[in-house]
Amino acid sequence: MPVRIMSEIEKAWVACAIDSEGTISAVRYSSHWAYQKAKDHAFVKKFYPCVRTSVQACNTKKTFCEHLQQLTGVGRLQLHTTPSGSLVWYWYLYRHENIMALLTQIKPYLILKTRQADTMLDYLQRRLARRFQPISTNEIALVKQMSVLNPRGAKA
Repeated sequence: MPVRIMSEIEKAWVACAIDSEGTISAVRYSSHWAYQKAKDHAFVKKFYPCVRTSVQACNTKKTFCEHLQQLTGVGRLQLHTTPSGSLVWYWYLYRHENIMALLTQIKPYLILKTRQADTMLDYLQRRLARRFQPISTNEIALVKQMSVLNPRGAKA
């Protein structure tokens, strides 16, 4: 299902939600090995890195995440329990095409996460152009740049 075309007010609301309660991230995760046929018809074990892209927002109120889902027309809701025992609702978006369409619509309204949106759009344009090929070193560099833009923990 594609991202809904939003009004300017809706785009601004979604951008504000992502800026304040959300993340735009690309994370390299447990890479996998695959067997590839070599020239001599023997199989060679090759390493392929994997990247998980997402746009997400969370809130303790389910209606906040439901509103995001309604405005965008996409995304999945999920309830999580924090280590302290509180319940938090998450709105997730993983599909490359949907992330690209959403960020393209809301980017003019982003304030805090403009660089993350630019980096993600650059990554997705490269990834979608090389869809069934291994992730390139340039793409891995963009993923590393995303992790620098999204530091974890308290800032000094």
